[in-house]
Amino acid sequence: MGMTGRMDEVADALTRASAGPPNGAALLADALSGMLAWELGPRPPDAGERARIATLLKEGANRRNLGAYVAETAEYAERGRLDGYVPACERRSALQVLVDGFGEHGVPGPAVVEELEEIDEELRAAAEDAPPPHRNQIPDRIPGSHWWWRAPRRTDMSMREYRSRLYGGDLEEFEGDAPGSADWLRCGDEACWCHDAPP
Repeated sequence: MGMTGRMDEVADALTRASAGPPNGAALLADALSGMLAWELGPRPPDAGERARIATLLKEGANRRNLGAYVAETAEYAERGRLDGYVPACERRSALQVLVDGFGEHGVPGPAVVEELEEIDEELRAAAEDAPPPHRNQIPDRIPGSHWWWRAPRRTDMSMREYRSRLYGGDLEEFEGDAPGSADWLRCGDEACWCHDAPP
């Protein structure tokens, strides 16, 4: 999550995205990442800041950009059993921030809320076999209602299978004697699933 969540950064990204540049969807994605960080930070947006952000989200190309963001989130969720689970979670949490904090301003709108239900179905299905996030990938202070972060069941996944899923796009039955070490993918946190995962 590249942005700190400060109002000026979020507003600037949304203002530039609303003008419809070729990178407008990426600017909106940066803004939503910043919104998530801001919402989870020590001082969430106040009512005036929320109203300003909601106005910017409705301006110019931002409705189209938001639609592209939701579609990309769905694509990540569909790839949840491979490399898409963590990016889908990051985006799903950012969208939940909009639902929870901006709904009274008409953002993100009923069509997006309906699409979130489909994304949630994909995440639930993927969670049965998804590479689990490392503890340091789960944002601090993430609400328990953002269930998708802790939903993956495969906390017994070997590091080699984890590597194969993320970097090889392989869902075939994993052969444990595949060459090469994947220990470099361990995060170093003794409380994380990867600490005791098989090589």
